[in-house]
Amino acid sequence: MKRALIPAIFGTLLIAAPCRGQGAPAQVCIRDTCVTCEIASSPEDRARGLMYRERLDPDSGMLFVFEQSGAYGFWMKNMRFPLDMIWITSDLQIAAISENVPACGEGDCPSIGPGTDIRYVLEVEAGFAKKHAIAARDIVTIR
Repeated sequence: MKRALIPAIFGTLLIAAPCRGQGAPAQVCIRDTCVTCEIASSPEDRARGLMYRERLDPDSGMLFVFEQSGAYGFWMKNMRFPLDMIWITSDLQIAAISENVPACGEGDCPSIGPGTDIRYVLEVEAGFAKKHAIAARDIVTIR
């Protein structure tokens, strides 16, 4: 089982505002809810994540993509706003959701993880999962 601590924050899904930044945008859908996401697939992009940004638009997010499934941990270091983290398996099923994860400044920040192997993490604005009734075992589509 691979373990890594990723100093990053998680993305968001919706199909409205174009993404800027680290990777070509992707559309991520859960049932009938879709968002446009930045892709963080390199170690550098995953480490930077959403650090230092002032906010995340309601219709934008970041999708973290790993080369293989593993027990990855994230933290909210240098974040300025809370997020929902949606943990996704290699077969594109939601394994877990960490809701309203608080921002953490420059001090010691706790590691957050789903307790199981995942291949993708979707970071969206806090409250997104509840607002759209997203739940574990929902199927995700990435385009």
